[in-house]
Amino acid sequence: MFITNAGAAKFEYLPKKAYDNLMYIVKREDGIITKNENTIIISEEKNGKNMEAKLFVSDAGKIDLELPYIYYLGYNIYLNNEKIDYIESENGFIEVKLDKKIDGNIANINLSYSGTTLDKISFVATLVGISLVIYFLFKKEKALCIEKKENLI
Repeated sequence: MFITNAGAAKFEYLPKKAYDNLMYIVKREDGIITKNENTIIISEEKNGKNMEAKLFVSDAGKIDLELPYIYYLGYNIYLNNEKIDYIESENGFIEVKLDKKIDGNIANINLSYSGTTLDKISFVATLVGISLVIYFLFKKEKALCIEKKENLI
């Protein structure tokens, strides 16, 4: 197993629970941790901000997992193609808790990060702002070139 990297850059934001548990982050294996005995991880594949996992869930049907991602808003998690909610674990990671019978006892978890609505609005506002700055700089430069040309005539 891989160990998560806790070598955060200076001033990097970590949620409070994660910050308070830095040693846990350093020592934690880079995989799903089951918090109950009735869930067995069959397979898991983590690729950056995306993860797929297949689980066997006994007839008790209770799922309690800590996923190997620090808790931030903007993740989308699906259980058997149905979107589910997540919470922050006691260590600052994403936790999925469900009291639900799984048809066929096999659960497929898909996680991806798409960002929050505020992230998307901020990105668009930044693009518009940069575009306006470039437009006005070119407009000013064009006006200066025309003025210099007129002074030469």
